[in-house]
Amino acid sequence: MIHHISSVKNQKGFTVIEMLVVTAILVMLMTMSVIGFQSGREDDLLRASLLRFADGVRKAQNDAQTGVLQGGVAYPAYGVYLDATSGDLLLYADTGASGGGTANMYNAGVDALVETIPVVNPGHVVIDDISWDGVGGKAGVDGSFVAPRADMLLQGAETIQSVTVRLKSTKNGHTKSVTIHRITGRVDIDY
Repeated sequence: MIHHISSVKNQKGFTVIEMLVVTAILVMLMTMSVIGFQSGREDDLLRASLLRFADGVRKAQNDAQTGVLQGGVAYPAYGVYLDATSGDLLLYADTGASGGGTANMYNAGVDALVETIPVVNPGHVVIDDISWDGVGGKAGVDGSFVAPRADMLLQGAETIQSVTVRLKSTKNGHTKSVTIHRITGRVDIDY
């Protein structure tokens, strides 16, 4: 009988407690990697929204510099209008005052709509704030580039020097911003 007890103690293998500890550690590691993956995915969606906005602004600027024709017509200005309510960036060809609207600003139904670019991603990315010259809480952005040099006007005037749009991830709370500078026409992206 004594010989039998000592042979049980000398057996090699893992105990149930050791197996449970290893399993718990593996579950924790897998959980952390899934959470990290989801956070990274949300950051990628936020960056994609920023890039869509910046690319839309650059396209309007480019159209003004090159004098691209919309429907066979050359327009005096091209612009972008970001509606904070819908989250869409509207690229438009400005008809100016001759079209019955206000020159160098978006006039729905008057200016030629070139393209609609969704900036927000419902359930993932929202507009957190829009600021003009550092003053937040604005309702939208209206920037036009006057052909042929693409001189920029913000909100139809030369008095505003910069506009910043801050986007926010609804899942992880991270924010990123795009700033448009009127004088240089530079578009800065906060990656």
